Amino acid sequence: MIETTRNMRGAAAAAVSGIRLAARTLLVGVLATSGPGCGDPAAAAVAGVRDLLNRHGDVRLVDGGPVHRRVELPGGGRLRVSGSADGPGTLIARESRVDPAVGDAQPGGSAETSAPAAGPVEVVLDLPDPGPAPLELEIAWQSQPGGSSFTLQEAVVTEHDPRARPPIIFVSIDTLAARHTSLHGYARRTTPRLEELAEQSIVFDDCITNATWTTPSYVSQFTGLYPLAFHLDEERKGPPKAEWNTWVLPEERWTMAEMLAAAGYRTAAFVDNLMIAPGLGLPQGFEVYDMTAARRPKSDPAGGVRQVTSLALKWLDGLKAGEPYFLFVQAFDVHGPYLPDAPWAGAFRGDGLYDEQATAKVGQTAPVLGVVQPYVVQPLFPKGQLPERVHTAPIISAYDEEVLMVDDALGKFFADLRQRGLLDEAIVVFSADHGEAMGEHAQFFGHNVCYDEVLHVPLLIRLPGGRGGGQRVGDTVQLVDLYPTIAELAGLRADRPYLHGRSLVPLLEGGRLPPVPTLSSEGWLDAVAVTYEGWKLIETRPAHHVERGQDTVALVVSSPQAEAWFEASYPQARGRETLEEALARYAGPNSPADLLCAEMLRAMQGPFHELYARRDDPLEAHDLASLQPERLAQLQEALETQRRRAYAARGETDAGAEYTPSAEDLEQLRQLGYVGGH
Repeated sequence: MIETTRNMRGAAAAAVSGIRLAARTLLVGVLATSGPGCGDPAAAAVAGVRDLLNRHGDVRLVDGGPVHRRVELPGGGRLRVSGSADGPGTLIARESRVDPAVGDAQPGGSAETSAPAAGPVEVVLDLPDPGPAPLELEIAWQSQPGGSSFTLQEAVVTEHDPRARPPIIFVSIDTLAARHTSLHGYARRTTPRLEELAEQSIVFDDCITNATWTTPSYVSQFTGLYPLAFHLDEERKGPPKAEWNTWVLPEERWTMAEMLAAAGYRTAAFVDNLMIAPGLGLPQGFEVYDMTAARRPKSDPAGGVRQVTSLALKWLDGLKAGEPYFLFVQAFDVHGPYLPDAPWAGAFRGDGLYDEQATAKVGQTAPVLGVVQPYVVQPLFPKGQLPERVHTAPIISAYDEEVLMVDDALGKFFADLRQRGLLDEAIVVFSADHGEAMGEHAQFFGHNVCYDEVLHVPLLIRLPGGRGGGQRVGDTVQLVDLYPTIAELAGLRADRPYLHGRSLVPLLEGGRLPPVPTLSSEGWLDAVAVTYEGWKLIETRPAHHVERGQDTVALVVSSPQAEAWFEASYPQARGRETLEEALARYAGPNSPADLLCAEMLRAMQGPFHELYARRDDPLEAHDLASLQPERLAQLQEALETQRRRAYAARGETDAGAEYTPSAEDLEQLRQLGYVGGH
């Protein structure tokens, strides 16, 4: 019987830190193609997987020791297995169809060949068209009394409907806000190299991230599911856990990398953020998952984008010519603290774009709106005590200079790809996990609000040869769309009903798609947002997380909803003191401040709703919730529909395993603002 997904894929989850999977954990086969229309990229998959067999040697099968491999095989095909037996026995090939939503495999057809004596043995199994799902292949040896074994030498899958598999390069920059890129109209020229790439790409001018911080955003992108499909609320996770343990990717999920590996792609990821460390589940499907850049100090100019692109090029240089590959490159440089180095440091300071006299309060390490967190400010005062207030314009400039530095490094990376002859044959996807707020909506240099300074991210897709380059697409899309889009571009099925995203290929080809709602979520104020037909609804429950015993009351106090409640409930205090000042007047149990705080927490359970007309009010400065009740109701209905979809998916699998960072990683996360905030 085919093993369950959980047992079969533990080896795949362990493929981290540059270690390749051993052949014994997989079906050591080749994904071959045949027939008219077979292009070189598809044929090259034969050499790629056969090389895996040669590198690790033949595989010896005995009773009870089958090997498995999942394949994405649109159109069906045939499996041929051959090798040599050292005695009598039966060679068995089986196939099962896997439900990619939950990981269960349903047994299908099988074929077997009996060997009366030692010698060569072969079995052939016809493979059905599994639709938008992978097939689980199993090869087993059943010996006769007395014992025997079988040496597996070749396993070839031949497609009935062969199709080319273009290489795919996916580059994602952590914390890159679309509104701070000149690619999307920013006043400072921060992305000249990306603008050059855009001339040969399709640019999506309104791409929305589905999460405001790293872990849930990438979990969503690599599964095609909304982040809320993975979030562990109090019913599922029990006592409060560290934030990273509320978003772990379960093994049952069929990731983008697993999908492409099953289609014959070589897969590698070079990652620069500890918040997508191996223990959080993202390595599923990657032969190589390299985290060395993430463990380098952020202040080291040789790390970051320079390191991950260098490692990526070395990996590409090691592939055989024509091998299809999926390469994921992720860089952290733009995330705070912002540390541009020469010659980019100072490039934008003093240009008058921002008020040089503007300041903000330096706050505590715990998440609080309206203040600058210490990890952002610390590099500016390396030898002294932090000030009570700090000028914000130089910090904004430092962020923009980091963007410029990353843009320059990416320009060199794309030039290196072109020099190697790789750029024109590949599909290049460029995006970010989320943006960054620069003081808008009371968020200084962070990304924990559901406004567009955080949710709006760049997205461009360069097709092979630059086909269709120069297009700008104004339709609202979301990062969860990348999974089905990449599936279709790779010649696989995009119509997977369990996915929350949809393929953007019609837009790449100059067509149209009907508008659909997007769903985004964040963790600080328990907020969700839906955008639909030019409108946006934000629903917030500021005190919900405090009632669960998480984070701090100070965050609720800093929310605009709390201050509005205080002014409405205590008009005598208006203009005299803030809610924070009122709570600070007294201390101790049962004090007036304590009673006021309890009253506030009850009032701040929510939900609160904000409604914005995105096209007329791109800065989301005018809340129309009280003026547009019909539109508000329409967006609330859209929000509930998408939220129900996410929660239905959440119930399909068990929770992911808990993850505990090492002491060294935890200290680095603290320095980067992830402990006590994101």
